[in-house]
Amino acid sequence: MPRSTRSPTTVDVTPIGALCVLDTHPRSLNAAGRKALVHLATLAEAAIAARTAAMQALAIAVTADRQSSVLARQDRIFRQAERMAAIGSWRVLWPDGPLEWSDGVFRIHELPLGAQPDPSKAIDHYPPHAREQIAQALTDVIRTGVPIDLELDFTTALGNSRRVRVQGELEHAAQRNVDGPVAIVGIFQDVTERHALELTLRRTAETDALTGLANRAAFDRALDAAITRARTAASPLLLALVDLDGFKAINDTLGHNAGDDVLRGVGQILQAPWLRGSLAARLGGDEFAVIVDDPALVGAPDEIVSRLQEALQVPVSVDGLAMISAGTVGIAALEADCQTVRDFVHRVDIVLYRAKRERIGERRRAA
Repeated sequence: MPRSTRSPTTVDVTPIGALCVLDTHPRSLNAAGRKALVHLATLAEAAIAARTAAMQALAIAVTADRQSSVLARQDRIFRQAERMAAIGSWRVLWPDGPLEWSDGVFRIHELPLGAQPDPSKAIDHYPPHAREQIAQALTDVIRTGVPIDLELDFTTALGNSRRVRVQGELEHAAQRNVDGPVAIVGIFQDVTERHALELTLRRTAETDALTGLANRAAFDRALDAAITRARTAASPLLLALVDLDGFKAINDTLGHNAGDDVLRGVGQILQAPWLRGSLAARLGGDEFAVIVDDPALVGAPDEIVSRLQEALQVPVSVDGLAMISAGTVGIAALEADCQTVRDFVHRVDIVLYRAKRERIGERRRAA
């Protein structure tokens, strides 16, 4: 039977049903019986409330277990992704707070998983110039909020050389305007393979496949940069052009394989140690160039011409047929009227043409 919604000893409740009590003998409901029924109703309500609470607790437990399983699965996926991408995450309280690494960062460092590292020791894995870059980047992100994005050389705890990418940003941008330590979070990635591939592709794009020298595009960029440096520092700069004499005759007589051997030989000659720091390039066909900016060499252009022309005198023979591979060298210094790469090359080309005419004249007189 429903009980009153208000009693001297209970709070307001809402009736939820009826309570029925059976006896073996018929009775009239008196005050004691009514009180007993109210007490039984209270017990019934308490049992129902306890059951409801138990069901809710069970639902919460099931949900928590499900969420825990999801989080564990996501954590496993995250750790697998870290391993597959050779990536890890880090967090530091700057400037003197602790440094936290994920498992991926430990793997890249080739360190066992364990205690979080000392920031002052973690920086030792980088070469000195890279340490300066990192310190400046951390200062900038604190001061301006500009994210960190660096690619740096790196040495693991086992002494292996790597290339790594370091990215980071303020955990809360608003913290820039408050005193005390600021949290910086970021990622750390091993990009050694990608970096090596990029270098290989760049070298391939800038290198003559036959001789191993720079190609024409790389030469133009290098000479333009050399001219800019020479103008800025008011330092001398030489450009030498080399043209092979009778190269077509070698190709026609001894074959293209012999001609290729000659070109490869010229490539080795133009990279001789005595041409220290010079950049040699194959401009095309049998035309070559050498950019000379070494202080010990730029003061002796005639010696450069003499040594190169002597080195280019190489005998070539195939199946008993022998010929001499030779080359003519023209060289000139950068002058004030040479404003562009084209101007400079044109000036040296005139010198080369004059030198070829003189050598042809000498051969005719000798004959």
